[in-house]
Amino acid sequence: MKKILLFLLLISIFSISKTIKPRIIKAGDRRYRGGDPIGISTIEASSQATSVGLFASTSANMENQNYYSKEELFLQQNREHIVKDIAKGQGEYLSTLFELLKIKPTKEAVQKLQQNITTLSELEDREFLDKCIVLAKK
Repeated sequence: MKKILLFLLLISIFSISKTIKPRIIKAGDRRYRGGDPIGISTIEASSQATSVGLFASTSANMENQNYYSKEELFLQQNREHIVKDIAKGQGEYLSTLFELLKIKPTKEAVQKLQQNITTLSELEDREFLDKCIVLAKK
């Protein structure tokens, strides 16, 4: 008896599924009329919010990357060498950092960086660069 009921249930589900034609509704698809307008507007709103969120986070990352792109990349790849050059008071990495940050490589600027080397080494990349600019231009 259970097998017969299960068989009938499966046949009815199978026959119903063939009569239902699936629709793919995309956000902003104005061709869909009828049905559940609240459901459709919810789908549109959530997909648009997701799109805006993804775009905003991507563009924010791109803006930050472009703002300090060369400097931050250089610092990320060579931070250890830069700190060593600051400690020595000279070096290729320090000269390149000054050039990228558009800082004149004066003795005073190097000395100020040397005096604050402990603070600088604890900072994150962007803060490190900002602090170098501030210290060197005092």
